Parts: sequence; C-alpha cells; structure tokens
Amino acid sequence: MTTGYREFEDAFKEGEQLIPEVEQTLRRSMDYTYNVVHSDGHWCGEMRSNATITAEYIFLRQALGLDLKADGAAYGRYLLSQQNCDGSWGLAPEFPGDVSTTTEAYLALKILGVSVDTPAMQQAKAFVLNAGGVAKVRVFTRIFLATFGLFPWKAIPQLPVELILLPATCPINIYKFASWARGTIAPLLIICHHQPVYALPNGITAENDYLDELWRAPASKNVPYGPSLWELLSQGDITGLTFSILDKLLYQLNGLRSFPLLRSYARQQCMKWILERQEPTGDWAGIFPPMHASVYAFMLEGYKLDDPPVRLGIQAIENFAWEDAEGKRVQPCVSPVWDTTLMSIALCDAGSPNQPAVDRAIQWIRDRQLLEPRGDWRVYRPQLAPGGFSFEYTNSHYPDIDDTAAIILAQVKHDARSCHSTSVIAAATWILGMQNPDGGWAAFDVENDKLFLNKIPFSDMDSLCDTSCADITGRILEAFGLMILRAPEKGNASQLCQLFPAIRAACRRAIQYLASTQEPNGSWFGRWGCNYIYGTSHALCGLAYFSQDDKLVLNLAQPALQWLKSQQNGDSGWGESLLSYQNSKRKEQRSTASQTAWALMGLLAHLPPTDIAIEGGIRWLVSSQRPEQGLGFTWPEPVYTGTGFPNHFYLGYDYYRHYFPVMALGRWYLKDTHPSPDDTSIESPTEGAAMGLSSVFGRARPATIPTDRIVPLRYWDDLHYLRSLSHDFTFRFDDVLDASKLEGALDRLMEIGDWGQLGARLRLNDNGKLEYHIPAEYDKSTRPAFGFTTQEYGININEHPLGARLPKTGQDQSVLSPSCAEFAPLVRHPDSPRELADWIYSDRPQLHVHVAVFPDATLLTVSYLHTFFDAVARTNFFKAWIAVLEDREEDVPPFVPFDQDPLGNLGKGVARENYGHFRRLVAGLSLVLFGLRYLFELFWFRKEEEHPIRVPGHCVERMRQNAQEELAASTPEGADVPFVSEPDVVSAWWVKTMVTALNPSPGRTVMVMSPFNVWGLFKESFPAGAKGFIGNAFFNSYTVHKTSEVLEDNNLASLARKNRQALMEHRTKEQVEAMTAIQRDSFMQIPPLVGDSNLLFMTHTNQHKARYFETDFSAAVVAPGVPLSDRPHALGRPSYINDIEHCRLYPTRNVCRVIGKDAAGDWWLLFKTRSEAWPSIHRQLMTLLDIDEVQAKDVSDAASIPYNESPSGKTYSEAMGMLLQFRLLWRLVV
Repeated sequence: MTTGYREFEDAFKEGEQLIPEVEQTLRRSMDYTYNVVHSDGHWCGEMRSNATITAEYIFLRQALGLDLKADGAAYGRYLLSQQNCDGSWGLAPEFPGDVSTTTEAYLALKILGVSVDTPAMQQAKAFVLNAGGVAKVRVFTRIFLATFGLFPWKAIPQLPVELILLPATCPINIYKFASWARGTIAPLLIICHHQPVYALPNGITAENDYLDELWRAPASKNVPYGPSLWELLSQGDITGLTFSILDKLLYQLNGLRSFPLLRSYARQQCMKWILERQEPTGDWAGIFPPMHASVYAFMLEGYKLDDPPVRLGIQAIENFAWEDAEGKRVQPCVSPVWDTTLMSIALCDAGSPNQPAVDRAIQWIRDRQLLEPRGDWRVYRPQLAPGGFSFEYTNSHYPDIDDTAAIILAQVKHDARSCHSTSVIAAATWILGMQNPDGGWAAFDVENDKLFLNKIPFSDMDSLCDTSCADITGRILEAFGLMILRAPEKGNASQLCQLFPAIRAACRRAIQYLASTQEPNGSWFGRWGCNYIYGTSHALCGLAYFSQDDKLVLNLAQPALQWLKSQQNGDSGWGESLLSYQNSKRKEQRSTASQTAWALMGLLAHLPPTDIAIEGGIRWLVSSQRPEQGLGFTWPEPVYTGTGFPNHFYLGYDYYRHYFPVMALGRWYLKDTHPSPDDTSIESPTEGAAMGLSSVFGRARPATIPTDRIVPLRYWDDLHYLRSLSHDFTFRFDDVLDASKLEGALDRLMEIGDWGQLGARLRLNDNGKLEYHIPAEYDKSTRPAFGFTTQEYGININEHPLGARLPKTGQDQSVLSPSCAEFAPLVRHPDSPRELADWIYSDRPQLHVHVAVFPDATLLTVSYLHTFFDAVARTNFFKAWIAVLEDREEDVPPFVPFDQDPLGNLGKGVARENYGHFRRLVAGLSLVLFGLRYLFELFWFRKEEEHPIRVPGHCVERMRQNAQEELAASTPEGADVPFVSEPDVVSAWWVKTMVTALNPSPGRTVMVMSPFNVWGLFKESFPAGAKGFIGNAFFNSYTVHKTSEVLEDNNLASLARKNRQALMEHRTKEQVEAMTAIQRDSFMQIPPLVGDSNLLFMTHTNQHKARYFETDFSAAVVAPGVPLSDRPHALGRPSYINDIEHCRLYPTRNVCRVIGKDAAGDWWLLFKTRSEAWPSIHRQLMTLLDIDEVQAKDVSDAASIPYNESPSGKTYSEAMGMLLQFRLLWRLVV
C-alpha cells in the first residue's frame, strides 16, 4: 500500500511540475500567434501541395503567351527545391517519387529554360524512364501534355460537352460529381472539344518531340489509358466495362462532334454554367484546378486576354502565388476562414488573455457567412435555408460543412450566448439539412455518393464523389454537443429550442454512422487529414458529449482510445505516414506536432489529464517547441498532414503545426473545458439511419459482439439484386389498433422456439458475403429484437394532408392515385431503415415496425430488406404474429433456423441444358447489347412513376369470361378448354396495357418475367413444414411474345393462356433445378433472360396467393374507425395496402405487382414505368371502367401541354437540345 501511494504521489508531483512548463509554452505560442495575424484580425497561412500546381500554371502562361521571364528564376528555384534525392518529385515531402508529378515538373523546368543536361534534369529523366516513361502518367497529365502536342489527343478519354445538358434528375449529370470535380470537369469539356495544341519553345506541332527523351517508345505514343474490355470483363467489372464501351462508341462518333447543332448548344450551355460560377474576384470554387481550366476554356471559346473573365481569372490565380527565399510557387487554394476559425478555437481553448483579438477574429468570420440562396448544393436541397461558410476569401457557390461546424465551435467557445445568435442557428440549420441518409456528413454536398462514377475512364484519382466521413461527422457532433451543453436554459431561446430536437435526432444518426464506419482495430479513417489519427481524434471529440449512459458510445470509445495509445511513438509523440492511405499497416513516422495534438485531444476528451499517455504527449509538445524567425515560438513540421485526395493529393497547412498543439495544451491545462459527463448526455440512440450503398465502399463494419452466433445467409437470400431492394409494407386499417398490444405480441413471438432469430443483425463479412449475427439475448433499451416506433395523431386520417390522399376501398380512379412513395413521411418513421447500408453498418435488427394511430384508422408498416423474406414468407411472419396476438401460440409453426438452408442445393450438379428455353437465353454479346439498350432507356426516360391501380372485380370477371369464351370457341371439339384464372387475366391486361403505352416496334420481343414461390415443389426439404420459413424461395417463369401478338389479342385469351402455360411449364422440379443451375453460373447470380438482345423487359409479380387483404389483426382492435355497416371488410382487416419499394443500384422498370383482391372483390395493382407512358395507361383504365372519353380527356397526352412548351415543360430551345440529344442516343443504341 505504501509503495502504491508513493507511486501516486510521484506521478502527482510530476503533473504539478508540468503545469508551469505548459504555461510557458502557451505564452510563447501567443507571441507567434499575434505576430502572424493580418491587420484586419484574420489568419491565413501558406497552403502547400506538390510541384504540379506550379508546373501547370507555367503551362498556362506558356500556352497563352504570357511572360515567364520575370518570375521564371523564382519558379525554377522552387521546383528544384522540391526534387527528391533520386531525381523524382513526390506528392509531398518525404514521399516516394511519382511519375506524373515528375513529368510535369520536368516539362515546366524545360519551358523555363533549364538545360536537360543539368544533373537535376538527368536524374529526373532517369526516374521517369525507370517508371515506364511518359506512357505511365495519369489522365490529367496526359491532357496537359496533349495541349502541347506531346501526347496524342486520341489517347485521352472522351469527354463530350453534351454532359452539361443532362438534367439533375439523370443518374449521370454534372451535379453527381463532387464540387471540386464538377468545377474542373465543366471547363475540361470545352478543352477536350477543341483539343488545342499550343506552342512550346521549339514551336507548334501536333506531334511535338520536345519531351521525347522521357518516352521509352516515342514512336508509339497512342498508349491505352485503361484496361482492355476483355480485362474488365474477366474481372467482372461491369460498370467499368460499360463506361469503356461508351467511351469507345464516343470515339467512333468523334466525340459527338458529328452533331453540330447539339454540340453548339452544349458549348453555349457549358460556358454559361462556368460564367455563372465565376466570383467577382475572378475565382472559380476557390481552388486552382477549376480556375486554371476555366481560363483555358474562355480563351478557346474566343475570349481575349483583356476580357474580364480571363483577366480576372488569371489575376485570381496570381493571388494564390507565394514567394519567399525558397522561390515562387502557386498554392492550390487559400485557407483564411479555416485558419482563422481554428486559431480562434485554439485561443479559446488556451484561455487567451487577448480578448479583443478573439472578438475581432470571430466578427471577421461572421461577416463571411453565406446567407444568399446560391450554390450548387441547392440543386438537391432547394428548400434548405442557406447558412454555411466557405473555406476561402471568396467562394459563394460552395460553402463547406466542415468549416461551418468549426465556426459554430469557435463562436460557442468564445461566447456561449452565441448559441442563440442568428449566425449559429442559420449555420446549424444548414448543417442539419446537409446530413446524408447514412447519418454522416460530407464536405460540400449531400448524397454525393455515386461511386460508380470513379469507373469513368478519365477518373484515375478515385475522387469524383463527396461521401460521408468520420472526421467531419465527429466535428459536427462536437459542435452540436457543445451547443447542447452551453446553451443557457433561459432567455430568448425559442428558435434554438425548436432546433434542439432535430439536433438530437441528427446526433443519434451520426453516432450510428460512426458505429458503422469504425475499423476493426477501433480507429476511424481520416478523409481530410492524415489519417487514422485524424479520423479517430475527431470521432472521439464528438462522441465525448454523448457518452453518459450510452453504452454504444462507450463501446465505440474504448477500442478507439486503446488504439490511439498503441500508436504512441517511443518519444511519447504521435506520427502517421501518408503512406498509410496506400497500406494501413504503413503508419510509422516520426512524431509531428499536429498529429500529436490530434491524438491528445482525442484522449483528453475521455481520459483524465493525468493519464500517462497524455502526459507523455504533453511533454513531447513542450519539449519540441522552437523559435521561428523572431516571430515567437511554434513547432517545426517538415511533412504534410493534410489530405486533399487520398493517394493522389496531399496538403501542407502551415498553421496546423501551431493551432492544433495550442488547442491540445490548452485543453490539458484548462481541465474544466473538458465536457462533464453529467452535462453532456443526450437521449441514448437505439436506432438510427446508417449510410447508403453508392457511399459505404471501403468503410468499416460494426464491431462483432463476442456472444453473437454468426450464421451465413442462405444461398438464395444473399443475392445481389435482393440486397438492392427493400420495402415499407403498410396495412391501412379503418380501425384503431392497440400499438402496445401489437408490440407485446411480437415480443412474445421472439421468445417462442427459434423465432427469436428474427432479431439477427445483418453484417457484411470480409469475403463480401452477408451473414446473420444472432444475439444471445435481447435488451429493449440497448439491443432490441426488433425496431418498434409509434406515432399518434389527434385528427382523423382524412384531416391529415397525406392521410386524406391515401387510397382506400372503392378508390376513385378518374384521377391517378398518388405514388406509394409519396406517403413515406406518413407510414415511415425517420429512423426506419431504407437500404442495405442501414442494416449492415449499424446494429439494428432486421425488422422495423412503425404504427401510426389516428382516432379512426391505423397504419401498420413493416420495413425490411428483401434478403429477409419474400411475399409468401412475409405472410408466414404475419400469421405467426397474429397467432400470438390471438393467444393461439400452439398454432405458431416451428421456425426454420437460419443455419438450415432447405433450398441451398438447388441447381447444384444439374445440367443447364435441361432448361426448356436454354437455346433462347440471352447471353454473351446479346446480353451486353441488351444491357446497353436498357441503360440508355433508363438514362433517356429518366423520370419514372409508380401508381396503385384499382381494377373493379366485375371488370376482371367480364374479361375472364370473354377470354374463356374465345378459348372455348378456338378449342377443337372434344378437347379440354384451357382454363384461365382471374389473376391470369389481370396479368394479360397489364401486359397489353403496358405494351400499348410503351408502343414498341411491331416485331420487337416482349419478355414477361413472373416470379413464383417454389417451396411447395420441394416439401421434402422442409421436414417440419414451410410455414415457419422466413426467407426467399422464389424463381421466375418467362413468357415471350411479339408486340404485334400482344396488340392484336382483343379478348386477352391468348395472352392469359400463354402466361398460364409458361408458368405451368416452369413450375416443375426439373425446370426449377435447371433454372437455378443457370442462375448459379450467371454474373452476380442474376436471373436469366429469355428472348433476344432487343427484348422489352417486363416483370409481373402476382402476390394474390399471399392473401394480404385477409390478414386479420382484429385481436388488436380497440375500436372500429369506420362502422362495419359502411364497409365491405371485416374488423381488423386492411382496406388498402401501400408498398414502397426502394431500389438502389438495381434499376427496375415496367413492373407490375398484383397486391391482391380486397374484400369488395376489386383487384389492386402497382404499376411502375416511365412517366411518359402514364397518360396512355390511365386512358386504357378509363376505357376498361366504361367511363366516357370526354370525362377522361384531362389525362390525354397533350391536354396539359401549352403550345409553346415541350412535354417536359422546357422552352423551345431547350426542347430542341433534348430532341437532338435523343436522336444521338437513339443512333448509339441502334
């Protein structure tokens, strides 16, 4: 005991001795801080990158004939100072050489007049040649070389200007690219159209030999810029293959230059787009690449050097120049708002006595808030009020979320009363509106996560998207947590009080996002700083405000803290190499000031200042401070710790080495700035939205709970297209149901036999396969077996703006019913899952039930991923739930455990040739052609709609009688008359209605794919019966028609008979086994297609046998909402079913889902097809209902189109552009 006390006493004394040393270090740092401040109170340090920025500016001046003599020596001195010992130039100091960077630096020096015979140039030449020569440079370097005739333009990927015409609703359009890429791509479209060749010191030529010494084979410069089509196909890279095929098609079409009217219009629109985004100071997006490229674009379009856009653009680039004893260079950007904000936070953390200086800095920042409704972010958030801040002096179109969160931190740390200021409230409101569906935040955009764009041939930097990241999300949690902590309880707080519920909800989702992205070792990836230290620090600083009574936060923080401690260097500091982006195991680097500070702040957020690792880090910062050129004391940092694009572009922020150590020292010294757990807790999150699929690639999975039992998904559940589909399946009851009784019955079901496995968590393993993690036990508050939320309304359903529009029995069909998705705000809870990532990147259960209760109605919604179950298994689930609800637990069938796969061997060892339509399968080149045509249809007819349709029962019966009579008349005497059912006729009517509306060519093949359930065929595989089977057991039948046959079948007899015959042919054990053998061998186990490459693909799902309208929840009814005498359906039975299908990365089109037959005998269908087809579909429905055409005239094709507008509401010139675009796409398809 005595020894332990002495150790504690010694440690305490050491801590006390450290206090004066920290005080002195902070005082010294203040001298430097105030000596580098600008006269108006802001800070802006140099932002360094690599040699390419300066080299590319030299290229611009050479191309435009601008003077290079005045600053040539200074530029050359800088470039040579950055050369590595091996003759190369790297992406950052102390970073291995890069062939593209070296090639650009070499060319710039040669343009400046540096002799190729100097040792520096000879070494550079040797490095490039050893790396493969100029043939190995990136695409952007190729473009710069091509502008001087040093690389053939035909070796550059196609970038058609027409891209600018694609609207924001198109899957690929200019706004789907990240802001930094968007601003650069637009002028590149113009550059690649013109394909200019400028003069070098040796003159102008399209095949210039000025750089031939860097080519291994200068006679063969037309080198490929990507893998061959065969390589992509063999790799299974269908996205890359598709883009490469399109690139080659565009090349054959001369980049669409063969369509001059379209090209001229596109160029005009592109230049208009660029000009609209130029700031009055000449900047574009505040960063060098778009500024540099836009000057080229204006000159190529005929502007002169003294025209304002060009003159101001060049001046804006010049304003980025930085010159000192090392030489002159161009910065990639300037960071005044960022530097001033972080310096202000550091001063607040350190308790700076110079209050006026902080006041002035905060006011300088506030004056730059962007409150005008302007910016690309508004394209996808048009209703969101502005309130963000940008990084630079002038960048009104691209506020960034990270800066805005940091500015909230600075303002609230400076003065807690600012929580109620219009500045902070506007900033917080804007950040809330920019949260991604996965719960995280990105830098500039929302839902900018279409990572397939990185497969475009010109994208060799993997940086075309702006996805959620842990570092920004952590900073926002810190900002919101501080607001919650410091907001005064009294005063004029109405606006803030209204905002707090949204802030708390956003924070819960953000915590779930961090849970979904944590690495197995406990760290987080750093997107904007190097690397795992940066990401982990920011995540920990944010989580600290939410740790009280929140087991999830504690579970996240503990491994992160342990990981940070494990990364501490022998000198007690921290350092992490930029090479960790290439290989996470290559983290070793000597300690740096900024990274040591990040690690310390992450640890201090959760651990006491006396922690041995923390004290060691503080001592390292104290001992490593050095004087700097008479300005005061700061910390040297020769390496870069900022990140632009991982693996491709890194940044050296000069002041990172200063304000981050000041923050860490200040937080250690002023212990009371560390949030108290008693003050910082918020409502514990049990569920929350997790991240979207196009954004989760490369992200971490939630930690595995040791007590969970891990079971792989059954083979036919874990299909890629099932992963892409999820549902919000809603019953509308015209009765009031007891939500607590529903929840209690579901709770009890989970306790019966193996039914508790329904609470399994979905995970993605290292092999890309899905698996269930089945908890050993459930806890309602921390780890429930299912999600269950309720919402009570004090008004009748018809008084609710959405509820009044919800279809019901006898729905009027004279106008189209609203899309099912329109009711999402009514039937879904904000925390309801929506896509695969919502399950695999959080610890949520498989099922989420949401109950909306009105005084006269109830909406019961089950949200699930299609991997969980199909339509028949969904009915099994409802029946088991209802059996418990009705106290019939003995009727609950045995659950088929997830580790049993009754259908797992289907198709194994079976000959594919046994399939009856084997010779008609669409495969090989035909499949590729079909895929291209299908994609073009999706791209051109971008807008699609899904509407529920009620077909009266008497109409269906009349159609069936007519069909049966025609079949009887055409059947030979004595033969059996083919039978067709009502579902057969409904299916036939849908096929004819769709084909009539889509109007394909008469000879085109129409293929109807109809899923059917097979467990009835393989009963021997279910020893205990299949009623307890929860999973997928459906395969497809195929009916092939010709368009002319469909349109000529007036009574639907042939269509109905053919559909039934196809179903019967496919619904045999032999055919199912053969089909599954084919599907097993297909790419990503996608079901086969039958027909030809020009087929019209349609899908018809008949769910009538699931008997949804007979589902009986009467045992939970409290009171009827509509008197039983006024309705056809019994108590507790649904009057309508709303089924929202979410499709992600798996486009579906021309789909019909037969929901079933309601109590009134009417049939409900869900049609999904392109918008242009709906007037015709509705007109045909009206004809079926015997409504006079005059009454239906408002749904005709042209009724609502003014004579001077196109069908899409566009002006004449826009419509002409779109028409030309359509003709172009049609030629590509045909």
